[in-house]
Amino acid sequence: MSSGAGSPTSPVELDLTTRPGEAQTAGELIRPEEKPYDPAPEREKKRGIIALVLVSALCGIIVLAFVYVFVAPAPGPNIEVLKTVLEIIFAPIVGLVGAVTGFYFGEKSR
Repeated sequence: MSSGAGSPTSPVELDLTTRPGEAQTAGELIRPEEKPYDPAPEREKKRGIIALVLVSALCGIIVLAFVYVFVAPAPGPNIEVLKTVLEIIFAPIVGLVGAVTGFYFGEKSR
């Protein structure tokens, strides 16, 4: 076999000064456009997820409370326990949902 320029055994010249995704043309590096990092799209997704989770929790608590009222065998002390539990859980959840939705939609209106 001959060791000509096109043979598979000939050495290949590698340019180790370029990074993946960059090309070299006529001795100059061509760099891709570097855009500054914008956290806004990611932040909006996270805010949307938080708002959805809180609204879902609020709706779930309401549905479970009504199911408990209608399924409970006797309306006596069970209703008082439910009332106490809802006073402890429901009020903070409503406050959180109000604050998050107000903040979320307040940011959207700017």
